[in-house]
Amino acid sequence: MNLTRIRKKRFDIDFTTDEELYSPSSEHKSHGSSKKYSIYHPDSSLGVLTKKFVSLIQSAPNKCIEINDATRTLQVQKRRIYDITNVLEGIGLIEKKHKNRIRWIGSKSNEDFSQEIKNYEREMRELKEEEEKIDQWTQRLQDSLNQLIKDPEYAALAFITQEDINSLPNLTENPNEILLAIRAPPGSILEVPDPDLCSNELEKYQIILNSKTEPIMMYMVSNDSSSKI
Repeated sequence: MNLTRIRKKRFDIDFTTDEELYSPSSEHKSHGSSKKYSIYHPDSSLGVLTKKFVSLIQSAPNKCIEINDATRTLQVQKRRIYDITNVLEGIGLIEKKHKNRIRWIGSKSNEDFSQEIKNYEREMRELKEEEEKIDQWTQRLQDSLNQLIKDPEYAALAFITQEDINSLPNLTENPNEILLAIRAPPGSILEVPDPDLCSNELEKYQIILNSKTEPIMMYMVSNDSSSKI
């Protein structure tokens, strides 16, 4: 058996029963030569088998069924049923009552299940449209802010007062805490060590600032005054 035949066999195993994997055709070679095989019957595919299994469990009393009963009714090996139940359990459509007994907990019917899928698809489309609108408005706001920054009239007013600083929640609610203000030129680099990789407690509270153009100014802010460090 060559490699191509091996790959074909492995592929077909995932979608057919062992009995229907290869069926001898009516054409044979004489003198004991190898048989010619035909493709498996389409009704044995995993998709068709899943639909049959779902219909079977939905029509069962209390929507419960034994694995052995499903195996006999559908005339497939038990491992094929386990392949289906593992997937259905993973997406929350069935639950195991006992080791070999399962119960349907999904939609009441195939029609309800299809309608539920359509509802989810519609909701996804609506959310996607809303997301696109939010992205558009966010971009508009960002463009407006960029224009204000570049406008000389507004740039002259781009500052805060001591009163603005003193009204910050960090100072009004926690007067004993130290607040640091940093003024760094564009292109400055701020590095914060990973707390999990620090060798001592002091390194956890360190920050590293680096500027290759202009000096970096740091201020200690308090309710009384703003002192340059």
